[in-house]
Amino acid sequence: MSQENVELARRSLEVFAAGDWRTTLELVDPEVESIETPGLGPDAAVYRGIEEARGAVESWTAMSTDYAFEVRDYLDAGDQVVVLVKERGRGLSTGVSVERELGQVFTVRAGKVGRVRLYGSWTEALQAAGLEK
Repeated sequence: MSQENVELARRSLEVFAAGDWRTTLELVDPEVESIETPGLGPDAAVYRGIEEARGAVESWTAMSTDYAFEVRDYLDAGDQVVVLVKERGRGLSTGVSVERELGQVFTVRAGKVGRVRLYGSWTEALQAAGLEK
């Protein structure tokens, strides 16, 4: 089941990034929780449901130009999957280039993504999933 969870996380990120909402709805629980840890961004909060999660991502990416993210790794953590991401962009108002590492912990419930928690570093995400002390 764990490899299936990794594949679910991979696929859901791919279709989400591509803006394929129809497929996203098939892979993600309609009541999904997207949680941005405090200090991660200006609107860090808990977002419930697909539309709130979508709005949060759109708000996040609208703050920069040339926004891109690259998944570096998917790590099996049982019913969770840790996703290590690098993101980059240029601040919309400042023009300053930014690149940083983010960690995401996907929790799978009943074969769908039930929760995604975003962390400001790979280490934080790994610790949250119990993969690192």
